[in-house]
Amino acid sequence: MDDFMKFMFKLDVGDLLYLDFLDYKIYCSIDTMFETIDMEDEDSDDPEEYYACAILILKIDSKTGKFPDRKVGELMEVSRFNEPLRVFTNDNELVWEKGMTEHNGNG
Repeated sequence: MDDFMKFMFKLDVGDLLYLDFLDYKIYCSIDTMFETIDMEDEDSDDPEEYYACAILILKIDSKTGKFPDRKVGELMEVSRFNEPLRVFTNDNELVWEKGMTEHNGNG
């Protein structure tokens, strides 16, 4: 399991977070945590298993005028394939940052 998912799996369903991506910030609640299979390559004989988290989008703030291909009220899967740059608590406390590991701070 990658560092981002290790962090997310320590949280509880219903926890409120800000996920800070390059162009936008998503205010969300954790809906579901799960293990899934990458079915992008349907012809693959060895599909890749990975951990993911479904979040419920509560608000989207654009930093650049660009928005994700998602809307408020929708579920969105986050995983190592689309991890944010940073994660903040509901109180705006930085609790995870890309590149952060368990032995150099939070996460």
